[in-house]
Amino acid sequence: QNIEGFLNIPLDKIMSGNFELDKEKDIYLICRSGGRSAMAQELLQSFGYESVYNIEGGILAYMQLVRNN
Repeated sequence: QNIEGFLNIPLDKIMSGNFELDKEKDIYLICRSGGRSAMAQELLQSFGYESVYNIEGGILAYMQLVRNN
């Protein structure tokens, strides 16, 4: 499932530092259930990214929200 406007960066790419993101922009992270995106949030913050937000509950929570609205 793709969400419009989101960029897919696998966790292993983030772990290796093999990615480019603008440190001046807000970064929102999402995965299936929120676990990997929470790890990615910690990694990005350790790399000096400040405005990094994990979408708790991930895609599963997002899809539930969409279905209920």
